[in-house]
Amino acid sequence: MKTEIYCKSIANGKQEFNLRVGQKSYLLFIQSYRASNHDYFKNGKPLTIALGITNVRSWATRKTIEKLLPAIKYIEKEYDIAILDRTLKKDCKKKSRYNRNKIKSRNFELLTA
Repeated sequence: MKTEIYCKSIANGKQEFNLRVGQKSYLLFIQSYRASNHDYFKNGKPLTIALGITNVRSWATRKTIEKLLPAIKYIEKEYDIAILDRTLKKDCKKKSRYNRNKIKSRNFELLTA
């Protein structure tokens, strides 16, 4: 499943940041227009690259990247989906935490007699 972050310009000098998971898009947040953000996110960035702050020189883009992680966590909770790797791992652990089989009462009586 391909996950990417992209932005588009909307009216009144605002930018809308969206998260695309497969074919479905989720609105992350809306902020004032910045040319550096538009240049960086206009064609969409894969999630792993978009959250990396080391290759970005623009101060405005760095601040925007800092807003992305809390917004993505909110989307995960709100729509009950797993997007980030750590959430996927956490969900996997929750499912396989206890691997116990239920014992039927009839089988238990036969085993104890």
